[in-house]
Amino acid sequence: MSEPAPPYAPSIKLRSFLQMAPYLASRGVSPLEFFKRLGISPNIFQNPDIWLPRQACFHIANEMAR
Repeated sequence: MSEPAPPYAPSIKLRSFLQMAPYLASRGVSPLEFFKRLGISPNIFQNPDIWLPRQACFHIANEMAR
């Protein structure tokens, strides 16, 4: 049985971002502060099977590149 489509498109599954916190920590950046600054609750990572709007994912990636 396949997974249901995301509730809105385009979206990216949060599971794709699970390595983000260790990456930030290895660069001396607090993942909690990073996501707080972006207005994203770190609690979303408790369920890696949720979908994030693609625009939010691009915003996260752009902030990481700074």
